[in-house]
Amino acid sequence: MEARSQPGIMEGRLAEVNQVDCATCHATCGQCHISRSNVVKGGLLEGHQFLKTSSMHDVCGQCHGTSNEGGLYLADYGVGDVHWIQGKMTCVDCHHGAKLHGSGVAYENRYQVQELPRCTDCHALDTLAQEQSHAIHRDKLSCHVCHSAGSVETCLGCHEGFQDGQRYRSSEKTEYIFKIGLNPNPTEAHPYTCVTVRKVPTVRDTFAYFGVELSSFDEVPTWKMSTPHNIRKTTPQNKSCDSCHGHTELFLTEADLRPRDSEADQR
Repeated sequence: MEARSQPGIMEGRLAEVNQVDCATCHATCGQCHISRSNVVKGGLLEGHQFLKTSSMHDVCGQCHGTSNEGGLYLADYGVGDVHWIQGKMTCVDCHHGAKLHGSGVAYENRYQVQELPRCTDCHALDTLAQEQSHAIHRDKLSCHVCHSAGSVETCLGCHEGFQDGQRYRSSEKTEYIFKIGLNPNPTEAHPYTCVTVRKVPTVRDTFAYFGVELSSFDEVPTWKMSTPHNIRKTTPQNKSCDSCHGHTELFLTEADLRPRDSEADQR
């Protein structure tokens, strides 16, 4: 929000939004290890016991739920992720330690975090390199481009405000889509030319109720890199070379951009 408007906006004119919306999920240690988050009305998990490992369903899934990555992972919609469907891996099997709690370093975006889990933490490249497709595509495509199994929920717009003392959020149209786009933010960990992308719901008048204009809206893309949690070995786009090559509908193009989207999306 600061990049789209001005530094300090979330502690200033949008402080109330920050407090009652943004900070309501994982706000405290206790909301993972003792109770559910306030955003889902709280409630103790196991009496007054401190749980070293929280329940994936009662904690992780409550914030990252049906409409987010948790629902995608657990097949609340779509085909689910092989790591759960076949492996029964929970969130903390990949997201643990500094990968979950952070290392105390402030980053501009989450994909700069050095401790992020990576496919190669478990899948050895020396084996994959023997396969021709990986040798050809490794530096060009993120793993998700080939192994994300289908569409993800994408919200095209969201507005915030208060009415009769109660916060409200009104969402615009929601679509289920799969798109491959140019990497908007190449890093050492994500140097790929193309990645999976999804539309974030911020629009120019998201905070119009509060009299806040996102004056730098066009400097930040609204189509951003994503890492969908619906991984499969075989997917519709990797069944054969021709399943992807020549299928322009898989790729983000100018035809997918709306007139009021950020000008940065043109990149």
